[in-house]
Amino acid sequence: MPSVTITPHRHLPPTQRSAADALLTEMSVADASAPPMFLDELPADSPHPPLFLAETGNDLIGLATAPPGREIEATIAVVPAARRQGIGRQLLMSIQNELRVRSIPTALLVADLKVPAARHFLAAVGAEWEEAEYRLSLRAADPRTVPPHIPGLALRAATPADAPALNRIQMQAFARPAEVAGAHIAAGLAETHRHFVLAEIAGDAVGMVRCGTWAGVGDITSLGVLPAWRGRGIGRALLLDAIATLFASGLERVDLEVETGNTTALRLYESIGFRITAEYGYYRIASGG
Repeated sequence: MPSVTITPHRHLPPTQRSAADALLTEMSVADASAPPMFLDELPADSPHPPLFLAETGNDLIGLATAPPGREIEATIAVVPAARRQGIGRQLLMSIQNELRVRSIPTALLVADLKVPAARHFLAAVGAEWEEAEYRLSLRAADPRTVPPHIPGLALRAATPADAPALNRIQMQAFARPAEVAGAHIAAGLAETHRHFVLAEIAGDAVGMVRCGTWAGVGDITSLGVLPAWRGRGIGRALLLDAIATLFASGLERVDLEVETGNTTALRLYESIGFRITAEYGYYRIASGG
């Protein structure tokens, strides 16, 4: 194989768009699974390059992403014909170098556990297992599910003024430190394609969810209820409201992710009609600095 050049980019060059799409499509066919790489969701104004291209001459043979944030979830994609030739390792080294530039000690590599090539690569580079999540999809609302009747419950879109309430729910519902919760909420409130919804009982915030679009489909994240208010249907009410809102906007599919060990949440999602479509592994890598 000719020598490989790895170049960082702050956005995908328009001249490489069709080649990138073709690469990801070829991987999807070869692996019978779409890689967890969402090029359209990379920020256009990032101070650091979130994208790396591996090329031989004019041929694009690999991609890697390292989006900005406190917890980077990186992905690597290599065209099947170029695997086992060190391309993935070169892309990984580019990610690790970027981590050092950003003064971030570690990141997570995301891979579809269904793909043997991904598992072999992660083992070869010594990435450490962190957790796994199911991706679930819903293509049509289940007509048998209706929102539970909860006296005094009101759902409304959150505003920046609700940041303290959102932070409190994040900290308690997800056991997140104040700093991590605050950063997550601040970033979410700044988004334009997703928004938070608050659940209130008699004016007190007791639950939340974030919904909108991601990679062209409906997206639901951050569904949580304060521990003292669990078991009363508030999570189901938030979820069904988000689903109804997304389908009413014309979207044909809604996706969400849940930790594989969270059986309570998984049962809730499946009871509404969500089905598992992929299992993603999250592996810890160090910057190596």
